[in-house]
Amino acid sequence: MSVPYTNTELIGATKSSTSAAASPFVIAVQLAHISVFPDVVNACLLVFVISAADSDIYVGSRTLYGLARDGQAPRIFQCTNTKGVPLWGIGLTSLFTTLAYMNVTEDSSTVFGYLISLVTVFGLFISKGWSTSCPSRC
Repeated sequence: MSVPYTNTELIGATKSSTSAAASPFVIAVQLAHISVFPDVVNACLLVFVISAADSDIYVGSRTLYGLARDGQAPRIFQCTNTKGVPLWGIGLTSLFTTLAYMNVTEDSSTVFGYLISLVTVFGLFISKGWSTSCPSRC
């Protein structure tokens, strides 16, 4: 399955559409006249996004817990429930997920772009730190 480069739905996706229906995968399935498959693709994308968000909240809360345990973050992040879940860390990292709603208006899309760039740069710094510290521990 492929989408012709002249397809109007694909061309419109680059301009103003923010719907998942503008995905090339969904457009290819619609052109193949498979009626239920676009919904399946969108459901799969939703599951993937929720899974990624869940793992990011897990990593963020455990990082705050580790920093608090080492004395590099406020002690409140060291508190856990009876099962060892750092609830304060989950709360703080979950608050950052609300920043995604900042992109609802067009005026804030520039600031949201800055935040995405900032997260990307921090990810590169962390990757560089891991790559230099892991070989030194071997």
